[in-house]
Amino acid sequence: MEATGLVLAVLPLLLNQLDNYVQGLETLKGFRAKRYRRELDGYLSSLGTQQAIFVNTLERSLDGVVGYQNEVEDLINDPSGTFWKEPTLQSKLKAKMERNYIPFERTMTEMYALLEELSQKLGWDKKMPATAEKCWNNSSNIEREVKKFRDIFSKSIYADLLNRINTANTLLKTLVEQSEYRETARKRRLSNHTLTRYRKSRRSASSLHKAIIRGKCWRCPCKNQHAVHFVLNGPSLDTLDPLVEGRGNPRFRMILASNEVMKSSFWEHGHEIETETDMTTSSMGVRYVCQLVDHTKSMSLEQTKTRTRVQFSSDLALKSHELVTKNANETNVPPPITDICQILSDTKTEKISQAALGWVSDESHRHNIYYVRQVAGYLESKSLADLITASVTFSASQSSDGILFSQRDRLRLAANLACSVLQFHGSWLREHWRARDIMFTYEPSTGLGSPCIPWNVESNVEDFNSQTDAMKAALIRSQILFPLGLVLVELSLCQTLETLRTPADEDPQEVVTNLKTAARVLPSVMERSGPEYARIVEQCLFWHGSQDTNLENEAMQEKVFDLIIVPLMENLRSFEDWWQRY
Repeated sequence: MEATGLVLAVLPLLLNQLDNYVQGLETLKGFRAKRYRRELDGYLSSLGTQQAIFVNTLERSLDGVVGYQNEVEDLINDPSGTFWKEPTLQSKLKAKMERNYIPFERTMTEMYALLEELSQKLGWDKKMPATAEKCWNNSSNIEREVKKFRDIFSKSIYADLLNRINTANTLLKTLVEQSEYRETARKRRLSNHTLTRYRKSRRSASSLHKAIIRGKCWRCPCKNQHAVHFVLNGPSLDTLDPLVEGRGNPRFRMILASNEVMKSSFWEHGHEIETETDMTTSSMGVRYVCQLVDHTKSMSLEQTKTRTRVQFSSDLALKSHELVTKNANETNVPPPITDICQILSDTKTEKISQAALGWVSDESHRHNIYYVRQVAGYLESKSLADLITASVTFSASQSSDGILFSQRDRLRLAANLACSVLQFHGSWLREHWRARDIMFTYEPSTGLGSPCIPWNVESNVEDFNSQTDAMKAALIRSQILFPLGLVLVELSLCQTLETLRTPADEDPQEVVTNLKTAARVLPSVMERSGPEYARIVEQCLFWHGSQDTNLENEAMQEKVFDLIIVPLMENLRSFEDWWQRY
């Protein structure tokens, strides 16, 4: 990249030199002077055009390599700066351009060599006075310069050099355009792959919610005292890269706790578990297939060996047999869980980690459950609204309890919540959620934990959803994205909507009041978090797609992913790059 800085440095100097020649010729009389001036004007115009094309191409090549536009401008305006020599810039550009990088680098070096050659042919001297008046203030200078012009215009080598510069510039532009096309195509392919992963996760999370909250895996008399804290694991910055994420079955984490002090000392602490969804399904149902496992296991080894070939009349039967055989071969398959409270109480948790406890299921998926750890002490929680209220400033907020909630934390949380909407809305994430519904577990030993969504085991989901009908309004274009838009505003400004509210925002419907407040402070969001973040907020508040389309619609899922999640992730990635640099 050092050659790029050199080209940026030489081009303006060459243009300035040619401009000095033109100004000097204007002081002379005669036909030849006019002809020379006309020719030099052509050279000046041609080289100026090449400079504009080069700078535009360079800006495109740096897009995504350098985080912010003002940083790109700083680089271009400082061609002799040290950043052009930094290995990080070279490695990022190499990662972006991939196989086009080496031709790009060679062409850039050739471009610099051509400009150097042109400088020598023009007799450019770095010690030459900068102004035309000083260059043409005596007869000896005039005689020397006129002789130079005769030499220039008597040979075609100068025009040939300009043509070669144009060719090199065109090659640079083509290489950058091809890299952009390949990057766009790659992102489209990876986007489709990642969206498929989110859809799988959404189906799995919905099934797990039915099994844990609506199912029959709590048969203890203390059922109404149990709470489930569903953990929202944040996405990786490389979430579009299938080599980093997207492999294996969906996994989720939960912390099981008690809402009040119970007689059992076991529930004085919280208990973290992890679930892994077995995506193998059968049209006959998971429960039926699992019942077949016990029957298959009872077959003797001799009986199994004699069945060298089994004929099935349909693909459905074949798939069912494969599923049964697979489960039968798993000699250590844990039993189904009929009472989570009982099986956890019987487990020696201080001696195990990642131990399989059993599995739960609904009609579509089986979820294997593993014990992770005991959460020391009574599980305390703080809501997102509490953290925002406790924050002092928007840049590096330190609450009164010593919990850091910085801008970086808030951008990460914004991306996490957007991904959570796509995966969990309608199941673990309630339809009309707010910042007060997102909780953060707090442990004395580790401090603030991951965001989570609390559920009481006895929660009546149908009653809760019927109560939220009063929170709907005709002005709200998307009931799915509107709550996210409100929270994104609060995260950007690090203030709750209640704090931002003015008397002019008041409306009989609270949802309309919130809309008025959020819309009014949008300019502040743009100033604080940038235009792209503000555009995402505007999309959530004033959705321009089909109204009231639910997230079971695949077209809606794709729009949320492309218009909300991907831009938030890219915005976060840019901030992380900037944060690591400074």
